[in-house]
Parts: sequence; structure tokens; C-alpha cells
Amino acid sequence: MPTQESPWSVLSGYQVRQFLAAALGVTDPELRQAAPAVNLFFLSFSAGCLGAVAAARHWYALGGSVGALFAVDGWGVALAEPFPVYRLSHDRFTHETSALLGSQHTDFYADPPVSHLDLWRSPHEALGWQVVGKKAIAEDWSKDWPLENGSQRIRPAALDLANQQQGQGTDPSLAKWSLARTPTTAADFICTWLEQALKLPPTTAQSGC
Repeated sequence: MPTQESPWSVLSGYQVRQFLAAALGVTDPELRQAAPAVNLFFLSFSAGCLGAVAAARHWYALGGSVGALFAVDGWGVALAEPFPVYRLSHDRFTHETSALLGSQHTDFYADPPVSHLDLWRSPHEALGWQVVGKKAIAEDWSKDWPLENGSQRIRPAALDLANQQQGQGTDPSLAKWSLARTPTTAADFICTWLEQALKLPPTTAQSGC
């Protein structure tokens, strides 16, 4: 969403809604008719998460589909929503304290920590952890592989990157399975869940989407 005219417009759900209406070529009152046919994805940063979640809630209430809302360092923003929400945090403290205001089953935090702006500007360089809660356990996978509670499939590219950072070779036995805390980058984290929501084949390159 362009912010040249008003940098604060991203804080307003109304302003974000006006932007969506213009992008769809309809007026604000016509959004109700347009909503059921459009599946929206929101990528928001910092205080901009306020406007994004307000607009997403309104869209959902109109009968529209919200494929996902990615909240990048939306510290202090309550996110207990009926649609998929993924938090990305620049450090573990932000991740843990943000979860107190609402978190679903899968989030990301950078480790080692990066700056607030670097997480947004260079997500492909922000190495960290995908943290998966109990809701994400795939029970059918456990029939084929002896996994500990909370295990989650991961992208091989993300694991390769983590191993390279540690100066290790990729362990083939870990390319498909890992524990609930999975090494990845912020960019790969977003790509993975976008691919799943859009039912796209996984990318083979790191940060490929």
C-alpha cells in the first residue's frame, strides 16, 4: 500500500479498505458484493499490522476470504482471528511476548536476532526458527515415521541454509522431518505458507517465491 501522501494511512483499517476498493475498481459500499469472489493475503509490518488486521477483519465479515495475514514484528497488536495468522518477530523476546496477544499454530522468530527494520528489508537474510504448535501436528505422518510429539515437515532449502551457517553438511534423514522448532529464514517461512494456502508446488530455491 503506497504511503507517500500519508505515512500514517497504514494504521487505519478504513484507509486500507479504501485502497483495496480502489485496487478492485469498486467503491467502498460495493465491497460487500466483491468480497465473496476474492481471496486476500495481507503482508504487514510493525504498526501497519493495526490497519492490516482491521481491514482483514472487515473483509472477512463481508464474506470475503482471507488466505493469510503475515504480521512482521506486529508487537502489541492483538491477533486472535478466525483466519490464518502468522507472526514473524525479529527476536525471541518479541516472539514470546507477542504470543500473549494471540497466536495460532505457526510463527517465526529470528535467531540470532536482527534489527526491526532488517527483518522487513532483508527477510531472506533473517535466519531463525519456525515454531509449530500442537495444532500443526500431522498425525498421518507419524504412521510412517517415528516422530516426537510436535514434529513438522520442513523445506530442505531452509535446512540446507541452517546447516551451511553451522558449517555442517545436510543430513538426508532430516530433509523431510524435524522437531517443532524448524530452522528457516523469514522469507522461506512466508513462501512456505503462501505455497500451502495457494496450493502451489514447493519452490526448490531458497527464498524462491
